[in-house]
Amino acid sequence: MKKIIVVFLVFTIYSCNCTQVYLSDKEKQWVFPYKKGDVIIFKSNRGNFDTLVVVAKETVFTNPDCLLEIGSKQREDISIKLQPNKCHNQYYCEGEIAITKNDYEDNQPFFRIFGLEYSDSSINTKLFKTSFTSSNGKKYISAYLFKDGLNADNYGSNYLKSFYWDKLDGLIRYESNDGEIFDVYQ
Repeated sequence: MKKIIVVFLVFTIYSCNCTQVYLSDKEKQWVFPYKKGDVIIFKSNRGNFDTLVVVAKETVFTNPDCLLEIGSKQREDISIKLQPNKCHNQYYCEGEIAITKNDYEDNQPFFRIFGLEYSDSSINTKLFKTSFTSSNGKKYISAYLFKDGLNADNYGSNYLKSFYWDKLDGLIRYESNDGEIFDVYQ
């Protein structure tokens, strides 16, 4: 009986290990552009300015206590919080970008910018690449478009119509539902 208990304990101890699963370099490109403390300034087609501050950038692993009822994997998660100088959407004031490693080879990010959200539960999870020249003359040849009703869902006051994301420069443009277009200024 004692031998059975020892074998059971050894089996239990060795079977309780979690495996940490890391994001690939390609997946990390979605959250690469920013570090905590960065200030991003936007200028609109109406001459208005808006400023966002990166108030947090954190890397954590899900299931930190390795609870087997949750699973045996600890998945890497990187999240960024953007705080605007002016709240555009009462219930969704902050911007948030995150990516969590899952069982897919190429994970897609989660975005919520002023209430406009793209996630794996959005109406359409397709990523739309586009090219355009910003108002400051910079050409973007592989920007990603996230648009209400196309591949993103609007929550709160429906402030945003769309936003554009570049893996090198981050948030590069957003357009409000009243037609004001903000391009990254510096």
